[in-house]
Amino acid sequence: MVLGAYAWQITAIKENNIRESIKAEVSKFLGDDLSVVEANDGVEGLLHSSLEKFDVIFTDFNMPGLNGLELLEEVKEEACVNRLTPIIFLSSMKPELKGSPGVFNNVYFMEKPWKARRLKFILNCCLKTGNEAA
Repeated sequence: MVLGAYAWQITAIKENNIRESIKAEVSKFLGDDLSVVEANDGVEGLLHSSLEKFDVIFTDFNMPGLNGLELLEEVKEEACVNRLTPIIFLSSMKPELKGSPGVFNNVYFMEKPWKARRLKFILNCCLKTGNEAA
């Protein structure tokens, strides 16, 4: 698979230092075909996710406005353009996962501190599931 053929767009809802390190690692993995849209909280992340189609969404559980689970439930709604988009949660806690089982389809979890090898593995999964959903 030639990753440079993909024009990836990522919405990242993270702390600034983690956001920058993930962008750098994803850029190394995917090359120059990377466009990043950033959100500072869950509400802004939902706004971006409602208006623009992304290839993958990074988010955290603890955010102001909407927490990660609330954001996930909204994005997975039938009318959302990103309802089939893979979502990567990055969190130092193990949240209690509630909701309908279907809401967790194409959802991946990475614990903090994150490791580049795990991120690459998850991105490969996202490429595969994203292409199958397209």
